[in-house]
Amino acid sequence: MSSMNNAIPRRSHKERSQPHSRTRRGLLEKRKDYVLRSQDYKRKQQTLKRLTEKASERNPDEFYFSMARERTENGVAVADRVGSKSLSVKEIKPLKMQDVTYLRTMRNIERRRIERLQNVTLTTSGQKGTKIVFAENIEEGLFHMFPC
Repeated sequence: MSSMNNAIPRRSHKERSQPHSRTRRGLLEKRKDYVLRSQDYKRKQQTLKRLTEKASERNPDEFYFSMARERTENGVAVADRVGSKSLSVKEIKPLKMQDVTYLRTMRNIERRRIERLQNVTLTTSGQKGTKIVFAENIEEGLFHMFPC
C-alpha cells in the first residue's frame, strides 16, 4: 500500500504571499531569497578569510621589480598616472585638426538650426488650399491666420 502512496503526485508547498497591510514594510523575503542572500554572504566571508590568511602569511621582505618604480609619501603608496608620457608634435597635430574639424562641423549644424528657426513661415491649410503667410513676428502671423 505504501508504494501506491508514492505513486500519487504530492501537492507542492507554496509560501504565502505578503499581506497587503504590510506592503509599506518592503518585500517579504521568501526562503529562496534568504538562501541566495546567505550563500552570497558566506562566499564573501570565505573570500575575506582567504585574503586575511594570505596577507598574514606574506613575507614582509618580499621584493617585486614593480616596487622599484613606485614611490611612497609618509608611508602611503602614491601611484603615478599610467601612460603619462608626452606626445610628439607629429602626434598632436592630427588630434588638434580633428578637434577643430569637429567643432567647425558642430558650429555649422547649430548655425543652420538657428537660421531655420528664425525663418519660420506660418502655414495654414484651408478648404481651398494652402496659404503661406510671411510675417515679421509670430503675433503678426497669427493675426493673419486667425482674424478676430
